[in-house]
Amino acid sequence: MESKETKQQFALVVKEEVGLATEVPKKMKLILKEFQRIVHDELPDKLPPMRDIQHHINLISGTSLPKLPLLDESKRE
Repeated sequence: MESKETKQQFALVVKEEVGLATEVPKKMKLILKEFQRIVHDELPDKLPPMRDIQHHINLISGTSLPKLPLLDESKRE
């Protein structure tokens, strides 16, 4: 809710411990606890391997994108 009001979002990434002892704010502790299952203790040192399927859209110079109506999510099957 606070990020909607301030229109700001922050990411905290910690790779190694720093010698300074700082207190993590209570709000940040709640966020870290909420997302602890997606935050790994160790970060990879390289990108994942290339896959056989590469998703991309070929754009043609000078053309415009089609103007399609928005989908109404309530009418989806």
